[in-house]
Amino acid sequence: MEKSIGKEKAHEIIRNAFYDNMTDSVKEELKELGPVREFADFIRMEKEENEHPNFKNIVELTYPYETETELSLNVTKCLHAEVFKELDATELGYLIVCHPDHAYAQACNPRMKLKRSVTLMQGGSHCNHVWFWDESEN
Repeated sequence: MEKSIGKEKAHEIIRNAFYDNMTDSVKEELKELGPVREFADFIRMEKEENEHPNFKNIVELTYPYETETELSLNVTKCLHAEVFKELDATELGYLIVCHPDHAYAQACNPRMKLKRSVTLMQGGSHCNHVWFWDESEN
């Protein structure tokens, strides 16, 4: 695809497709779980998902801190990052696996946000997720 339409356009298509897919998946999941009306709902949902055996086989993580409006989560090992590194395709891996985390937050509730400055996929020692509740959003 990169050869036929260019790298930038191909990556835009991939980024948007996986972002939209995550949005749709979360909305479907919330039909069963119920809405995320407050940050405590998100924390409960996030921690339950992270304890699922399938998820635990893919990543290792810690929770450095948690407040009423923030949840810090560090991923220290990620099977996705390892595979994309072996394939020398971490740029695509970021678009497919990491970038959709922002869609996850927004699909849960428009007040949910994600700050992250480093990922394993991009060569960091860990992924530093900070999920937070933005009261300025309606």
